[in-house]
Amino acid sequence: MWWPWWAFNPSDFYLSSVLGMERLQREGIIDREVQFVPVLDGLERMPFHEGFLSPFSSHKVETLDEVSARTRLGKRCYERIVLCELHCFWNWPPDGSWLDGLQPTSVGRQIVRHHLSSGRNTSDEPTNGPRRSVKVALIERKGHRKILNLNEVAQRCRGLAPADGRALTCTIISFDDISDFPALLRELQTIDILVGMHGAGLINAFFMRPGTAFIEIFPCGFGNEHHRHYYWHPSHVEAQIYAFQLFINDPASCRPSALAAHPEELNHGQGPAFVEQTLARDQDVILDFEVLADMLSRVLPVLNGTSDAFRALLQLDPEYFVIR
Repeated sequence: MWWPWWAFNPSDFYLSSVLGMERLQREGIIDREVQFVPVLDGLERMPFHEGFLSPFSSHKVETLDEVSARTRLGKRCYERIVLCELHCFWNWPPDGSWLDGLQPTSVGRQIVRHHLSSGRNTSDEPTNGPRRSVKVALIERKGHRKILNLNEVAQRCRGLAPADGRALTCTIISFDDISDFPALLRELQTIDILVGMHGAGLINAFFMRPGTAFIEIFPCGFGNEHHRHYYWHPSHVEAQIYAFQLFINDPASCRPSALAAHPEELNHGQGPAFVEQTLARDQDVILDFEVLADMLSRVLPVLNGTSDAFRALLQLDPEYFVIR
């Protein structure tokens, strides 16, 4: 039983809850007979709660309200109740890093294997050497943080001819509807490079094959060290999914968030700095294709390499992975 941080955001739930629960199981504190009971203060579970946690329990996820309901059928008594306060980037431990002991990519592979039990396209080993073709998927968002010229970018991407002779396939993917989670996981096994704005959709990179990569795009005036704790730092723990970051700094390429016209919808209780960061985060952008092409040219040589090779390049030239 635990109080999840931002339980309705799949990225926060995965990083702040699922990884910690898997660590408890891996270290023998809980086993598969545990039932995961998030405390959601009367709100309903999200479908991804079950999708993310089902590999680690023989029982369905139920909220505290569901478990304690007087109309509930079945067992109401438990041998043991474990109350958890999980460390995460919203709740750092008193010493060390919140990532200590966590395995973001390995947990993602466990989830993939659980849901795709047929075993097809679920190998944990990177492909040896360059693949003959590379699939790039650009994330489409329906709300805030849209890439306004997404279709144009995808079309021009299809026309790229990498110097190494590999064919490039570019497609658009949406994570707005994840009701068929196994189908989504199957699609992710076919993607080599995932491209998207900073946001929850990029958590799906941890369900991709080892040796693949993602490009995280930040709009004007947004993106600091805290935001690197969503994907950049977690991806470095096991160095199996390779992180690249693209910061847009040209004001002409950024458009105000729709929230700017509805200030009453913003959380002013958190102070003006929070409001300012929210508006910066939720800008729409026009993506400069030439900059993206430059980034793709950096990603391609790294694909399907080894963790050691990635770490060596990251230590030698960390700016190789970032365009500012």
